[in-house]
Amino acid sequence: DAFLITGLFQVAMVIGLALLLHLQLGLARIANFGVVGFWGLGMYTFGVLYVKVDWPFGDPWQFLACAAAATLVAGVAGLLVGWLIADLDTDGVLVGTLGFATAVQILATTQDDLTGGARGMGGLGFPYDIGRVKENEFLWLVITAVVVVAIFLYVWRVHRSPYGRLLIAVGGNEPLARSLGKSTFRTKLWVFAVGSGGMGLLGAMNGVMARYLDVGSLGVGVTLAAMV
Repeated sequence: DAFLITGLFQVAMVIGLALLLHLQLGLARIANFGVVGFWGLGMYTFGVLYVKVDWPFGDPWQFLACAAAATLVAGVAGLLVGWLIADLDTDGVLVGTLGFATAVQILATTQDDLTGGARGMGGLGFPYDIGRVKENEFLWLVITAVVVVAIFLYVWRVHRSPYGRLLIAVGGNEPLARSLGKSTFRTKLWVFAVGSGGMGLLGAMNGVMARYLDVGSLGVGVTLAAMV
């Protein structure tokens, strides 16, 4: 059923975002309230590159190039935002990340030539064609589920590694971890950048399923769903 496929896709998407947020908020205590900003930045970067750029090759290479660029852009944005908020308290991190998410929504709305603004942007599609739309959507659901499983395995491995224990130490008592010679600033910066890049990749995958990008999807509800 098409409705069931769409619903399961949204569940998989939220699970993927929640797993990445777990590394930032659950372990390192970085209160990232801008999940939708990195997710949306990845989605719109993918959409603009996929629709506006005249690529010399077609799918699936076009999709892979655009998705890689979306992941990179979201990761670099996470690196910059993480650098700005690394030394702030919890309230400062909340405000800073929420401000970033708001900035992404404003840019998506005002940059009509690139994003279509409030009208939205169409022209996206699946990087394959196996038949009817419902069949393509089901295969994309399976591919997305595989990506989310890969994210789960990565988070599971980090959680039980020395690096994961360092994240827990930074989140539990950062001054103590710093006094033991640990680079807490670099640790927080890395986990924030990697997590943000993953959120951007999920945003790109959401753009494929949506096939039409709408700024209305960049609401705070995405962040709240991941937190819940």
